[in-house]
Amino acid sequence: MDYYLERIKTELTRIMNFWMNHLISETQSSVYPEIDINNSPNTKADMGCLFLGRVMYGASAACRFLNTNEYKILADLAFKTLYEQFKNPAGGFYWSKNMHGEVIHDSDNVNMGQATVLYGLAEYAHLTKNPVVEAELKKLSQFINLTLHDNNNGGFLDGYDRDWKQEKNFTKALATHIHVLEALVKKYEFTGNETLIIQINELVDIIVERFIDKSNLECYHRLSPGWDKLKNENWAGHNAEISWILYHSIAVIKYKEQKKAIGELAVRMTQKVLDVAFDKQYGGVFNVISDNQAAFTTKDWWPQAETAIACLNAYEISNDKNFLSYALRLIEYIENTFYCSNGEWFTSVSREGQPVSEIPKIHFWKSMYHNVRYCIEIHNRISLLSKKP
Repeated sequence: MDYYLERIKTELTRIMNFWMNHLISETQSSVYPEIDINNSPNTKADMGCLFLGRVMYGASAACRFLNTNEYKILADLAFKTLYEQFKNPAGGFYWSKNMHGEVIHDSDNVNMGQATVLYGLAEYAHLTKNPVVEAELKKLSQFINLTLHDNNNGGFLDGYDRDWKQEKNFTKALATHIHVLEALVKKYEFTGNETLIIQINELVDIIVERFIDKSNLECYHRLSPGWDKLKNENWAGHNAEISWILYHSIAVIKYKEQKKAIGELAVRMTQKVLDVAFDKQYGGVFNVISDNQAAFTTKDWWPQAETAIACLNAYEISNDKNFLSYALRLIEYIENTFYCSNGEWFTSVSREGQPVSEIPKIHFWKSMYHNVRYCIEIHNRISLLSKKP
């Protein structure tokens, strides 16, 4: 198992060096919003708060993990851009801006953006111990709780306009809830504030009871304010990601009475992902699943990363070596298929493993998140396994 540790650490360093070499603008005043497969920047692409929040997270997490401040400039630039260009006077952050600085609003996803910035701020505060960053972390937490929370039915509402008034029918999104959850867990790991434990536990309960179909072992992506199911797609990547994040959240707050049940659920969800989404012929996992088979045969970077983590998580819980075998197969598949020779990971490949060259390597939805977190989680989990007698 030790064989993988240095490889994963080397890959994280390679990813970070790519960002340092290609994502910082010529004036060193910000980061580029998009980089194509040949490492050329696209300055005309839209920039989003989700993208910047994940740069803040990824650079900070890599610095902490690798015990260096070499990549801190990326987090500094993301923080600077967010607070100078994306701060909404009505609260929180704008969803995105185009090349002319004009605001683009997305009422269905803007709250996911707030949660992602909160996640990035928590990691950045942990790195810098800067009182200004800590104050902004507290301020955004309060804004999310006071403005986005559904005081009638619990959870968080989506459907606001730029002034945080109702723009369309309210809904409740899995993405908002899971990203708020991981942000609160990250904040708790930094501050140790025990009042967060109640919020974390409540969110875990909501996700488990409301957003997971326990008979089919899949997640609902969007519900009504009263928790009724709306039109849904079954995404293997999210099912895998949610399985390990839920278990990690309960482990962090040390709720032993819930750990067993959520551990069993995580194992079952991971097994279902492998049953319906793993490509037995070419390797890797598909994402969108319909009638227990792939709806699309291309494979994206993030479900591979999340499923590999989920498999190691399931192995830790169950001690079933089948999960370890799948995890190692996915680690090899990612390295052989998604690592790009000139840096970073491809966004998407064909079923046979050929890169989809027209899709940029860095873009609005692909920031410094899934693969950075993958490297850290895989390394930490394999390190623990290596210490097992």
